[in-house]
Amino acid sequence: MKPATYTYCGGRPCDLAAISKRVPIPPSGDRRSWELAVPAAVLAVAGWRRRWATEDAFINFRVVAVTRHGRQPFAFNRGERVETATSPLWSAMLVGLDAALGRHIPLERLAVGAGLGLSVLGLSAATAASARLVRHLGPARPWPAGALVLAALPPFWDFATSGLETGLTFAWLGGCQWLLTRRYTDSPPAVDWLPVLLGLGPLIRPDLALFSAAFLTTQLSLSRPGLPAAARTIGVALAAPAAYQLFRMAYFAATVPNTALVKEAGHSNWRKGLAYLDNHTTTYLLAVPGALVAMWAGRWLAGSAPTGDRRLLVLLGTPVAGALLHAAFVVRVGGDFMHSRLLLPATFGLFMVAAALPSRTVSWIVPAALVAWAAACGLRLRLPDRPPARWSDIVDERAWWVRESGHPHPVTLDDHSRVASARTGRRARTLAAQGADVLVRIDDQEHALAPGSGVVLESITIGLGSVAAGPDVHVIDVLGLADAVGSRIPADPAARIGHQKRLPPALVLARLALADEDDAGLPADVDRTALEAARRLLRQPAIARLLAATQDPLTPTRALRNVHQAVGLTRLRVATDTVSRITPRSQVGSDRHESVDPAEPMASRRWARAAVLAAAGGVAVGVSVAVVRALRRR
Repeated sequence: MKPATYTYCGGRPCDLAAISKRVPIPPSGDRRSWELAVPAAVLAVAGWRRRWATEDAFINFRVVAVTRHGRQPFAFNRGERVETATSPLWSAMLVGLDAALGRHIPLERLAVGAGLGLSVLGLSAATAASARLVRHLGPARPWPAGALVLAALPPFWDFATSGLETGLTFAWLGGCQWLLTRRYTDSPPAVDWLPVLLGLGPLIRPDLALFSAAFLTTQLSLSRPGLPAAARTIGVALAAPAAYQLFRMAYFAATVPNTALVKEAGHSNWRKGLAYLDNHTTTYLLAVPGALVAMWAGRWLAGSAPTGDRRLLVLLGTPVAGALLHAAFVVRVGGDFMHSRLLLPATFGLFMVAAALPSRTVSWIVPAALVAWAAACGLRLRLPDRPPARWSDIVDERAWWVRESGHPHPVTLDDHSRVASARTGRRARTLAAQGADVLVRIDDQEHALAPGSGVVLESITIGLGSVAAGPDVHVIDVLGLADAVGSRIPADPAARIGHQKRLPPALVLARLALADEDDAGLPADVDRTALEAARRLLRQPAIARLLAATQDPLTPTRALRNVHQAVGLTRLRVATDTVSRITPRSQVGSDRHESVDPAEPMASRRWARAAVLAAAGGVAVGVSVAVVRALRRR
């Protein structure tokens, strides 16, 4: 019998033969898989060439300004606590970046650069995770299959640098998958801090809680702890989200962000959601790379997966399940008006588990077909200039703001100087510097307010307008995103998703002290009867409690009362029937990207989309069954 070969590891003898059997060492050539870096490089270059900051990103920039200079942490207006930022973690990162580098670099550029860097990091981490798994299961050269799909999609280029939290989302998804893959291939560390990272999903976006649940399932499956250890792992993962939830209830007197209230995330709108899904998948022919990558991954696992290794199935299956659930949630709430944006996390989650696949598992025709699709997608496939009626509510957000700003890369406020809301915001800032007491309305009309009122800006595109106005100007959001009352009024189901609530003008003016409240002194779109009705509405006990919870000084007693009232105030809805004279949109300026919801029947298309979804589900189930059977046979 050949004696074992020993060396010393940390002062103790180690069996090198046993280590080499347990951890296969790939040939040196496999380590130099240069093609794995191509997708990340493509995303970095394409993202930079299409750099921009969307108008909604300026809402985050306003929150940073009020936090740092208005001394009202994470609020939109000084003296009013309303959570307008969807991502608490991204907002905190922007505050830190602005505090550290804001004197030298504008916050808009910091956000764009951070978003691009995090997007590239996320794709690189996902690719590294898949490549590690490929090498662990056998001596094979990994090829960037799923990573190429993600890097070729133009929406990933756009929202990598939009100034929103999308880049942070990609970095978190890819980082979690990489760390869980390391947990699968290596022995667990002595101190396990991974659950903390896995639980951060709700702090990036509330809907990412679905991915957090999937990742935690993987973590528990890989570590196989007993019941007390599993409870401890879940507790550690939930600690940060639970702490922030308690802060949200005490500070904002709500259980969800104001964005969830204004968009009525608890309601369903399957018709618009299916149109949104159709818009995303049809534009880029995603069924083609989806089928190719699924077939490739299925053949690889059927031939290389260890016998009875359910941990591997969980490692790859739970992110896919999380992605499908996330996509279903987005479809249920009606999608969004921004082309593809809300479906990008689900798309990333689906393809990141197969970001790299072994090159010799399939014929060369499969990777060649993926390359051909990627070239067509990157060069030709785009949202049509004249979309079908069912897509009329969905726009290419970057193309819109490039056209509106007249700048090829609209990033900073100065780049948007020709946009009407930015000009109005600057006018409000000038009036505030002069010590005026005035209301600046959407149509640029100015109405005198009582002495001591300061400057108030009425706005629809509140991002650019509020940043241009500065933190000293109080901004009233007509669409309710940054308004505690406006987010709770009835929604118009025929309006664009995310823009279904609109404050009546009387309800805007009812909270202000006008210098002249005679009929002659009121704006043309408000009469005295509507104004009095709006003020009676605001004096109702439930609304008075809402205003007190969000505007009273935050004392310990107020915080405890907010926690007690948070659930009820979140459920509160404000009926505006008594405020009769609601302004026609033509009188106060048009909503951005506004269009009329098509009334044409869509029954002929519903069955087709349902059939496509059913077929896709059948393919996914078939691949899963084949993989499970292969694992059992082996």
